Amino acid sequence: MRKRLRKKLHIGEFKVLGFRVTGALAEDADPSDNLLNDLVDFVEARGLQFGGSIGSAKIYIYVEHDTGSCTDKDREAVGAWLGRRPEVTVVHMHPLEDAWYPDGPRRRS
Repeated sequence: MRKRLRKKLHIGEFKVLGFRVTGALAEDADPSDNLLNDLVDFVEARGLQFGGSIGSAKIYIYVEHDTGSCTDKDREAVGAWLGRRPEVTVVHMHPLEDAWYPDGPRRRS
């Protein structure tokens, strides 16, 4: 496969690593703007992005770098930050995975 196509498809040397975070909020926690705004500020300060939701006593975050891949240091920092939040009771950090194809690369027919 040509380099240009590998880059467009984010495979090979252009693969981007990210990670998922799941957890739970305290029963009396209000998943209001405070936690979300603070999380956005923290993640963006590290040059990361995320998508997901905070609510219904669940947290799901997918983090990936603007350019390049996440590192284990990024995972540790996000996990430590969430662990210090009083609203968060459980934090589970998933391993680094392919951000574009978490279920494995697409196969050509």
